[in-house]
Amino acid sequence: QYVIAAFAGPFIAVIYRHAYHGAVPILRILSVLVVSITLTSTLFFGWMISSHMDREVARVTVRSGVLNVALALVLTPLWGPEGMACSVVIAELAALAGCVSAIRRARAGPPRVGSVLQRAVIAIRDRGAS
Repeated sequence: QYVIAAFAGPFIAVIYRHAYHGAVPILRILSVLVVSITLTSTLFFGWMISSHMDREVARVTVRSGVLNVALALVLTPLWGPEGMACSVVIAELAALAGCVSAIRRARAGPPRVGSVLQRAVIAIRDRGAS
């Protein structure tokens, strides 16, 4: 994340020349997504889905999507492309916070590796039988 933010200027200059120099601040803002998307995806797919929290996943997804659109309508006219980048980052961080909140509310511990592996083996077996 910090590498992307620190070297955004040289990266854009080497890859796209100076014609896209205006993309540097946007790339710096979006560099936050590297960590937040990794954490959110891990919580969504590695924890919530395997703990049968499908409704909570849907709620978090819809709420963060609505937040993204609302922020885009406000921030983009104010700050242009940087405002849109900020709205995406804020919505992604809200999704991460929503995941953590839903897991805490459900008091769902991490899924057991054995149960996840067992379901995978059963699914593979059933797929081969049909």
